[in-house]
Amino acid sequence: MVCKMKIGLCTIAFRDHSLKDVIEIAKTVAVDGIEIWGQPAHVGPDIDQTELEIVKHMIEQANLRVSAYGSYIRFAANDREVNSESDFKKALAITKALGTDIMRIWVGSKPSEDMNQQDWELATNSLTKACVEADKYGIYLAMEMHDSCFTDTETATLRLINEVKADNLKVNYQPSFRLAPDRELKSLQAVREFTINVHAQNRIRLASKPGEKLELARLAEGVADYRAIVEELQSIDYSKFISIEFVQGPDQLDALRQDIEYLRKCIHSYR
Repeated sequence: MVCKMKIGLCTIAFRDHSLKDVIEIAKTVAVDGIEIWGQPAHVGPDIDQTELEIVKHMIEQANLRVSAYGSYIRFAANDREVNSESDFKKALAITKALGTDIMRIWVGSKPSEDMNQQDWELATNSLTKACVEADKYGIYLAMEMHDSCFTDTETATLRLINEVKADNLKVNYQPSFRLAPDRELKSLQAVREFTINVHAQNRIRLASKPGEKLELARLAEGVADYRAIVEELQSIDYSKFISIEFVQGPDQLDALRQDIEYLRKCIHSYR
């Protein structure tokens, strides 16, 4: 079987480095592409056209692809449909200019279990409008599955997808670290057909309470089972990116290399 899944690096993993340095790191470790962190240290929402052209040139010179633009556009939070219409359109334009058709978004600012009917209506209405606008740019909106968001469970995420009914509303999957590995795999199975971007990170243990901060672990050593995750993705012929989001250890470059090698073994062990 030909392995189509690509390995990427989220530039947020090296948030204290310039984007130029992170691009050089990505080139050195030979990943297939990078997900651009949507903050001023890398590519923030107020980047001007000249700066954006410089970024595009650096990426092209490094022979890298942009897997996604990691925006911080957030829908249905604090009684606002979206940060602002202009913010959203600027983020879409940046995504397009970077040469990717995937933009990471956030939905809500509280757990899905705390959502009321008004929250659901705000989320579905604003996402429906957003998908129409994003479609004009040929862009998919990838909702990040994350704690303290409406998309913190597969059930809530699927409900949003089913109620919005837009072909370009997708999922940015990552393990939650609230669920045991077998239960986490069922969560992925539920959303796999809508998954268009994957973040790879690991933690030393599962959370014992909501919002608990957990120590990072190497991908091969933490509680998330990436062999099983990769196998599940391969079973549906997933051909997009699984991108390392955070790295653990005093020598970040060495840790990154180890994580990349582990992902490659996971990908190529599936037949």
